[in-house]
Amino acid sequence: MFVLYEFENGNLNFQSFINEINKSLINCGYDPIKVLVSDVMTSFFGAYAVYIPRKPIPIMYVSTELIGKPRPFLGRVLMHEVFHHVLYQRPPSLLFKLAPRRIEPLILITMPLILVIALTIPFNNTIHNFLPYIVIVLSVVTTSIMAILIKALNEHELIATALVIHVITGEWVRDWTYYHNEDALMSIKWRRQVMPEEATAV
Repeated sequence: MFVLYEFENGNLNFQSFINEINKSLINCGYDPIKVLVSDVMTSFFGAYAVYIPRKPIPIMYVSTELIGKPRPFLGRVLMHEVFHHVLYQRPPSLLFKLAPRRIEPLILITMPLILVIALTIPFNNTIHNFLPYIVIVLSVVTTSIMAILIKALNEHELIATALVIHVITGEWVRDWTYYHNEDALMSIKWRRQVMPEEATAV
């Protein structure tokens, strides 16, 4: 992903950067991403950028605040979302397949409740006797689903960040500091071993 280095150093504008990313994605067998600037969507999720793995065209929403950030931060946040796209399209493990896609957590949590309501109508008297047990089972199921979804989502965020660091340094670093701290993410220096010869030539 030398395109990130080119963008950070001002050799590519924003649209050219997105175009080059999509070329790389297509060449590697992934779907391209549509990028839209939207403060409404990013504010809703409380993020600089939001990736939505929808069909037929995945979308990345980017805030105007992020657009105004320094190029290293802007480029690296965008690459973070691109790696979410890669991980969603080709999950490396079962845990990644379970990573929530915005509305899935709500569906998975409400399904047990809907099932109980549906059964309560025709079997009201019978279910009333077992109501305490049903509540316990529902609580366990809901808690388990939430724990799995949170674990999957956290792993998704951590690996996407680690992949950005790997592009820049060639090293595999799993550290939440680079996800939560803007300065830490921007402070990562490009390593010569990951750069093409033309970029390192004096």
